Amino acid sequence: MNYIAEWLDSYRRFWELRMERLEEYLRRLQENDKKVSNVKPKSVDKVESDDGKH
Repeated sequence: MNYIAEWLDSYRRFWELRMERLEEYLRRLQENDKKVSNVKPKSVDKVESDDGKH
């Protein structure tokens, strides 16, 4: 019975680590989404006039 408990415990630790990594990944994705949504793109007219073609 002790063998089974140790085996299950190793898988529990394995999945806890995986879940922690997933949480960190999702947190970074959310941070990047916030950064991207806060950036205001230049208008097409502004971009064209900035490069001297108009």
